Parts: sequence; structure tokens; C-alpha cells
Amino acid sequence: ADSGAAAANENSANGEAGISETTSCLGNLQITRYWTPAFHPDESKTLEDWADELSSTMEKIMKEVKEPSEKAESFLSGGVDSSYVLAMSDAMQADTVGYDDARFDESPLAAETAKLLGRELSRCRITPEEYFEIVPWVMRNMEQPLGDASAIAFSIGCKATAEHTKLCYSGEGADEFFGGYNMYRNAERYGDNLKTFYVGNTNIMKEE
Repeated sequence: ADSGAAAANENSANGEAGISETTSCLGNLQITRYWTPAFHPDESKTLEDWADELSSTMEKIMKEVKEPSEKAESFLSGGVDSSYVLAMSDAMQADTVGYDDARFDESPLAAETAKLLGRELSRCRITPEEYFEIVPWVMRNMEQPLGDASAIAFSIGCKATAEHTKLCYSGEGADEFFGGYNMYRNAERYGDNLKTFYVGNTNIMKEE
């Protein structure tokens, strides 16, 4: 049984999004697409209307995600998404990560943002040794290879933040929801002609 399970795992792979795969007892594989992404923007509202709706929705959500007696903190990189979430929340403590290498360190911007919003900031310093040591743990919990280097830093930040709170907001997922990544713009521009997306922090590959 163990060898059979190992063989099954070796011959398994992630399927494409929006498809189902069915294998018959004879080993025939049938692939069926049940969903195709389509881009149909709603042009009935102005940008200001959408901004107002986003603001009112955030105000409503923030009252529902925790009990009044609970204390929440908020992850902060200094970017638009995490800064907006912090600004809309009642969290008085923000959490960020940083590096000794200024090329990769966003914590000064996070500190400036926290000060502007009148919030305290906790900074977790990540060493190269700590970064690479946790990679196997992150990959095991992700259950698949991941090319986004920020997931490693985010995991370390979560571990550090969990030492003083169990409830923390973040701006994670906003780029996916609002199409903030360049790959989404490329998909809209090139359509089916763009066969491969390079997802993740490809800047690492450029280091000499």
C-alpha cells in the first residue's frame, strides 16, 4: 500500500484552474473545462463611486471580524493595501519585518506610515540564516512549490506576531482581488497569446 501511494504521488501533478480530471478504471484520462475566466468590467459607476463603496464595505467588515472585547493588530509593509487596512481598522499596533540589507528592507516605510496613522510598530528582523532555515517548513505547509519569496518573510512575520496576538489583519489578497499584479494586465493585453506567466519575485534571479 505504501509503495502504491508513493507511485501515485510521483505521477500526480496540479491541474489547470477551471478544469476537472476523471480517470476511468482502464486508466483513460478525461479533462473537462467547467470554467473560463472572463473580464467584464462594470462601467456603470465612476472611480469615485467604487472608492466610496470600498470604504463603506471596509467599515462594515471591520465591525464584524472580531468581538468588541478582542484586540487586533495589523501587518504593515507600507504599501497601499496594508496601509489602507490599518487605516480602516481599530488596530493600534502594526507589525512588519525587515532586513539589514536596505535593498530589501521596507520597514522604514512601514515605520513612517505607522507614525502618520498614529499607530505603534513592532519590527521583526529577519536574518539570512532564519530565512533559509524556515523554507522547508513553509513549503511543507503550502503543500506545493511557490515562487513568491515574500511568502517566506510573511511566515516569519506571522510567527513573530503570534507571540503577542492571535488576531492580525493584513492586505494579503488585495492584488488578486483588484488585479494589481502586472501579470493580470498582460493577460488582458495579450489574451491567449500569453501562454506563460512568471509569478513571484523574479528580481532574485537578477542578483549577481
